[in-house]
Amino acid sequence: QVNAAFAKFDTANTGFIPLQEFGKMADQLGKMPNTPQPTEEQKKGMLDSLYNELQKYKNKFNKEYLKYAIKLCMPLIFHAFATIILNKCDQLMILKFKTSTETGIYSYGSNFSHIIYVLYTACNQAYLPWYYKKLNENCIDEINKTTKSYIKLFSYVFIMFIASLPTIIKIISPETYYQSIYIAPILSLAFYFSFLYTFPVNYEFFKKKTKYIALGTAFSAIINAMLNYFLIPHFGGIGASIATAISYFMLLCAHIFVAKKVIKNYEIDIWFLLKIICFTLIMWSISY
Repeated sequence: QVNAAFAKFDTANTGFIPLQEFGKMADQLGKMPNTPQPTEEQKKGMLDSLYNELQKYKNKFNKEYLKYAIKLCMPLIFHAFATIILNKCDQLMILKFKTSTETGIYSYGSNFSHIIYVLYTACNQAYLPWYYKKLNENCIDEINKTTKSYIKLFSYVFIMFIASLPTIIKIISPETYYQSIYIAPILSLAFYFSFLYTFPVNYEFFKKKTKYIALGTAFSAIINAMLNYFLIPHFGGIGASIATAISYFMLLCAHIFVAKKVIKNYEIDIWFLLKIICFTLIMWSISY
């Protein structure tokens, strides 16, 4: 009985358990033989100790900090919800308009494209502290030079990845999943646009303009849902991947506009960005 109860408790740390399960677990623990039960005086003493502990922090609570935190972080909650919609809308709509088989093929192709996501997320974690330090020191020329080299390097890696992707899928996948060869490169392109969008978003975070991050993601999620509605019935998983790529490109454009025209003083060279995007798209088209 003890092992069963603690097995349920351990599961609570790794996954979701309904509230009723916690209730059953508590009942099991409470009914265990030789388990001492607290008296009323002990319960009152514990509550008094908790109250006294909380009183220590009563005068240390700063409402200005709370307002600042809410203003900065609240938009990111909506950003997170919009991101979930943006990432899951395509699969749900494929399942609605097509079959579970096509949804499975799309999800399989999506797994390969997530390699780009994992790669740029890791790179961004290394780049971000340096970027914020240099931005705080107003080293704009150094930021521009390093950022251009970083984007060029990542773009070359992306092109090599796209060129080798069909071969990788054919080697490690069963024949029934070969259709994902046409889906994975388009979704990878979407994540390439997502990589580029991190640069203006990093600037928006530095300027504490998180509301624009939430608005941009919501805008992209709406575009994605609308495109999915029109493209999936006709083109299936390929239509969903095209919708995702367009949505992320629109997200990139929206954040560049915000960083350049709304917040202003954003340091990235737009012409360089246009040239590298055009070059990458040409190489991607050849590989695709």
